Amino acid sequence: MAWVTGFSCITALGNTQTTWQKLMEGKTAIRSGLASVEGYNNLESLLWAAVREAVGSRNLPADCALVVGSSRHYQADLEAGKWVLPAQLSGLIAAWLGIRGMVVGLSCACATGNWVLIRALELLEECSMVVVACADRAITPLSIGGFRQMGALAESCHPFSQERRGMVLGEGAAAMVLEAQGSGIKVLGWGCTNDASHITTPQRSGETIKIAIDRCLKMSKVTPDQVDLVFAHGTATAYNDQVEGQVLAEIFPHQPWVCAVKGALGHSLGAASLIEAVLCVLMLQHQIVLPVVGLVTPAFHLRLPRKWEAIKASIALNLSFGFGGQNTAVCFGNRAGF
Repeated sequence: MAWVTGFSCITALGNTQTTWQKLMEGKTAIRSGLASVEGYNNLESLLWAAVREAVGSRNLPADCALVVGSSRHYQADLEAGKWVLPAQLSGLIAAWLGIRGMVVGLSCACATGNWVLIRALELLEECSMVVVACADRAITPLSIGGFRQMGALAESCHPFSQERRGMVLGEGAAAMVLEAQGSGIKVLGWGCTNDASHITTPQRSGETIKIAIDRCLKMSKVTPDQVDLVFAHGTATAYNDQVEGQVLAEIFPHQPWVCAVKGALGHSLGAASLIEAVLCVLMLQHQIVLPVVGLVTPAFHLRLPRKWEAIKASIALNLSFGFGGQNTAVCFGNRAGF
């Protein structure tokens, strides 16, 4: 368990405050089948802006650790023929923060954002604070060509809708500060599994996703009926939404709120689930569920909001899945006793 004592995100809609406000208004950043972040020269400057906001003016303790994640890392630089090191991103952020403790770089496809949180919870057994951060700027010719070849891309994004035709590539960054002591929102537990079945397609039965969620809830000491809010992966691809939708309906028959924002922000790959973790914290703080932007005709028996709603929520589950069969769940709570 850990306390969330700082957080930020940068999306195609703007910084943390602007993203939150525009999502509440149901706005989308998707233009011509893409959701690009403007105003940053490169991946490093984008991530550093998010980290600076999350850390603020605090003095980091000597034992502070750092976990940095990305799915595509320096994809644009590599396509341009530039020379980069695999650990360059985490190394630069560590140098800029002056972190001399443990520094970890992770890449777990689209589950990277949740994985940096999982790794941070493990590190908090040995240190008092961990800074986590993720960024991806993968709107590049090779990325677009690859996803298009798979038939995964669409011009617009409609999570959990009958009209869904595919995902939209997005860009973004997020950062979070976790501490062993604090107040407010807690990270209660996590669960992860691997399908071990296909490099891109999730297991049709969803069994390994169910196991990941079950492990997360057991570690968090939470029962399924206590979950008030689920932040879904919600890519708006036909197959992924089908598997996720049937899993959520089966595990949570009491119908908690289900949120999905890739219809507004696009899919920022390795940064997506950390951005969504930040939004989880904001929804618990403000007791508001964000609308599922892009929802047209619901394809599943889920509680999907079309506009923001005031809620009473103590427990939120953040789900993310990735190529290679990665399945992750992270549980957040804001109630005394958790």
